[in-house]
Amino acid sequence: MKKKTKWLIVVCAVVLLAAGWTWRYISLNMYWKSTIPAEYTETVFSLGETVTFGKDYFLPEGFALCANNLTIVDYQSYIEDNNITLESNPQRPPDRLAVIEITLSNVCDEEKSISLIQFPLYGIDASFSSSIELTAASNPVLGGNFGVTLRPGEAYDFVLVYEIRDEYLDYHTRNNFDSYELYLLTTIYPSRQMIKVQ
Repeated sequence: MKKKTKWLIVVCAVVLLAAGWTWRYISLNMYWKSTIPAEYTETVFSLGETVTFGKDYFLPEGFALCANNLTIVDYQSYIEDNNITLESNPQRPPDRLAVIEITLSNVCDEEKSISLIQFPLYGIDASFSSSIELTAASNPVLGGNFGVTLRPGEAYDFVLVYEIRDEYLDYHTRNNFDSYELYLLTTIYPSRQMIKVQ
């Protein structure tokens, strides 16, 4: 009889613990969803579509960006093929690079400036840092800088370079990177706009 009572107590404790955890999980998710303002929207664009920057708390408005192409290349091959000379060789170079060709245009009626390294590239479980030195070197028109100022109606083609380090990717992602979804974030808040580049 004592064994049945112990098992009954253990089973009741497990059921109560599971019910408590489920209630907490649901209530936390409902709370966080309620904190998202009504004006928040999220839009995903495709390669070749132009994204016009609206009002954003983090990025300047008045620009439009079109991601034209994404290429995943080997780090050393990219350096050699583009005759890039770096000021200092990195101690731990990335394994690969994500190279995105974009067209950036000023769609407002005043001269505006923007940094080319402020567009995050990320996937479902990883984010990739912009290579400041390679982005500057890949855009000779910038004269070694990574920021640009465009006059009204002016548009230029640029190259954004992101570092891919295999050590930060799980086994499945690393071995199936060609089918891994990648997004270039263009605006953050209150309207989150991103381009699915792969």
